[in-house]
Amino acid sequence: MFVRVVLLVSFLLGGIQFISAQIDDSKKLKSLEELVKENEENFKSNPEVALYEIDNLIKQAELQNKDSLELQLISNKTYYYSLLNDFEKMYNSSLELQKKAKKYNHLIFEARGYKFQARSLIFNELYDRAKEVLQEGLEILDNAKVQNSDVLMEKGDFYAEIANIYTKKGEKFNAIQALKISAEVHEKVSDENEKRIALVMDYANLGGAYNNIKNADSAELYAQKSMDLISEDELIHGFFGFLNYVVLGNSRKENGDLEGALKYYKEAEKIKDNKHYENVEELYVGLIDTYDQVGDVVLREEYKRALNEYKFQLMESKNKSLLNIAESSNKLEQSNLKSSKLLIIWILLVLIIVLAILLIFMYYKNRAPERVTPEVGKLHITSQHYARFIELIKKENSLFLSEFEKEYPDFISGLQKINSELSQSDLELLAMIRLNLSSKEIARYKNLHYRSVENNRYLLRKKLNISSERSLQNWVKEIAG
Repeated sequence: MFVRVVLLVSFLLGGIQFISAQIDDSKKLKSLEELVKENEENFKSNPEVALYEIDNLIKQAELQNKDSLELQLISNKTYYYSLLNDFEKMYNSSLELQKKAKKYNHLIFEARGYKFQARSLIFNELYDRAKEVLQEGLEILDNAKVQNSDVLMEKGDFYAEIANIYTKKGEKFNAIQALKISAEVHEKVSDENEKRIALVMDYANLGGAYNNIKNADSAELYAQKSMDLISEDELIHGFFGFLNYVVLGNSRKENGDLEGALKYYKEAEKIKDNKHYENVEELYVGLIDTYDQVGDVVLREEYKRALNEYKFQLMESKNKSLLNIAESSNKLEQSNLKSSKLLIIWILLVLIIVLAILLIFMYYKNRAPERVTPEVGKLHITSQHYARFIELIKKENSLFLSEFEKEYPDFISGLQKINSELSQSDLELLAMIRLNLSSKEIARYKNLHYRSVENNRYLLRKKLNISSERSLQNWVKEIAG
């Protein structure tokens, strides 16, 4: 059977090559590099649609063996998820970036994968784990043979992320020190424009950090240093121009200069593009507080309404984004319907090949006996029961826990006595650990990333208050007996 399928695949590949040769390529197409630039520009105005299109660009880069461009696109994709606050997808995308960067031996993109992974952990308040991940990324950058501008730019960003951890943990002075290290690293960048952009970010962040400790003078000093480096276009359209005006307004308000505060708040209000929603809300809160202090009830209430309307617009914007994706999908379908007959045949042949390969895979997979670990005897269950559990896990069958409970009747109730808020997925993971399954085996059976399983085990330790010195597997065995 296998020989026949191979002959079929060979025949179909020959057919595809013949048909591909017939397709008219006289029409000039945009280069992949041009399409990537276009996607980056589209993200500024229509981020969801740009994100929808980027997977196709990644596939094209992979097919054309353009490794650096493929990594740049995956990095862009991860960054897009970050800006859209979709931290679950950002985490998975960061793992994809790390994996591909290791394959292509690209240290900077590998380190960048760690940086994005840390952002996701920070969002989930796993600050110690995030700091460990950032340290791993910094070690990769330290091992770079040449400490060029690209490496230094990335290093500085890592210290900015560490500062973010300190800020979240309330260690505000440590955050300031980390941001100063970021600025020192960026000062060494040889490319003058890249250095300028990095320092604009560092000084703006330092201004915000000093605002957090109510040091209005230092906040204003760094915000002004940032403003001195910003070009006129960046001031009108850039995120850091907006942030600096808000910081300057806050510092003036803190010093009692309400007129000066209103002046800077109004300048921030003029900027229409690239504003982070948290800073917009901070602007409105500053205006509301300032007008309250000057006794202007009318304007205070006006900005209260504006703040409520803005929050509503954020929700409405999300709904519009979904509509844009749907419209983009419809346009793509209409375009496919108008494609030539040769292209349609080409696509059908590709689908047939994929189906043939899938059938081969399923055929040999079903013939291969399931490996049963030699540790089964230590579980006090039969090999048949163990194989049954593995089958239920791989099929994600909801009967797994109920079948497991028959063999270990006090396991789930014992865990729920320790923490009644354990989820279904938490209990399933603990049951799999009791079956002596390693993180790699769990990841393989559940079609998950290995790091995702490790991260979930880390979360379980937190929920069950298990120290890092103690073996999670031994702890589970004591519960189940």
